[in-house]
Amino acid sequence: MTYLTISEARENLRRATKTILDLEGDYGRASERSADAEGVYRHELAEAFKRYREAGDAVEASSIKARGECAVLKREAIAAAGAFKLAAEKLEDARDSRRSLWRLIEWSREHDRSSSSNGTPENVPKERWP
Repeated sequence: MTYLTISEARENLRRATKTILDLEGDYGRASERSADAEGVYRHELAEAFKRYREAGDAVEASSIKARGECAVLKREAIAAAGAFKLAAEKLEDARDSRRSLWRLIEWSREHDRSSSSNGTPENVPKERWP
């Protein structure tokens, strides 16, 4: 049976770390997009509400008309919030994968250590072990 070599372990950890760094960037951009989309929606909603109120519509009528007018922006805000949540889940999945890889590396190290020593404690040279 073959186990991960140190160079394979390093390369796999490097790739896993790069994936996490890339996903952290995606997460940050998704956060910004979500915040921007929500900000645009709220601003436009307030402007529409103000316009309807100034035109003499009642409060509830103004609110309903303004929300209807800004429905596309609300949809974009909801979609951006969903993308933000998905980015967070992808990032956590990548971190879990890297933790699993680390456990595999430790397992390989222990199996390599025990198979190379034939049961000899690590601090005792083979040639002096009875």
